[in-house]
Amino acid sequence: DVYHPKTRRQVCPMFNWRYLHYTAANLSSAVAALHARGYCIGDINERNILVKDTAMVTLIDTDSFQVFSSAGMFRCLVGVPEFTPPELIGKSFAQVDRSVESDNFSLAVLIFKLLMEGVHPFDGLYQGAGDPPPLEDRISRGDYPHSGNPCQIKPRPHALVLDVLHAEIRQMFHQCFAEGHRLPSQRPTAARWKEALEKAAHELAVCQVNVQHYYGHHLQNCPWCERRTRFGNLGHHDPFPSESDVRAGR
Repeated sequence: DVYHPKTRRQVCPMFNWRYLHYTAANLSSAVAALHARGYCIGDINERNILVKDTAMVTLIDTDSFQVFSSAGMFRCLVGVPEFTPPELIGKSFAQVDRSVESDNFSLAVLIFKLLMEGVHPFDGLYQGAGDPPPLEDRISRGDYPHSGNPCQIKPRPHALVLDVLHAEIRQMFHQCFAEGHRLPSQRPTAARWKEALEKAAHELAVCQVNVQHYYGHHLQNCPWCERRTRFGNLGHHDPFPSESDVRAGR
């Protein structure tokens, strides 16, 4: 609900981009705490996470966590394909041990969706022959459209560009989805995500036209104002409406 502009306007319209950064940071903090205690979550997806209007998060469905004890390994037997790291795609979850690195991939997918209007990092326009492959096939092949490498997937024309993100956040996505595709150890940890997201949130500027528009101070103009002007005729509403717009139902 909070990462998709349409549902966010309905359930929590004043939840701005700064709050989305803090949501991602708080989620990363929770994951880091679990990793520090020796747990792997395994089934990381948006349906297992609740978000308050204060950007605090709660993890639910914890009975599927992978737990190691003196009695042995209790594996996570479930997972969602679009959050599954490449090394686990096609494998039986009942027969593999999850790792912190596999959690780090799934966490990065969710952070990407939080900051990029609900778009999956491997989503985009398929440039190949035949029907577009499902997301799990794109993940398996490493078709991350922002990697700069030859790829059959291109970003959609109306999608947010990665330039809206803090430079460190962009680099960390590249480390996870490009460099970390076959080298899971290259993926940023949950603790590093927390640190980088908090830094990025603190460095956001405030738009002079709409105080609900927070954006990276590295940008010359407010990207949300630009998107509203550019795509308003296509039915795209302001992703972070002002308080007056909310009251007027615009």
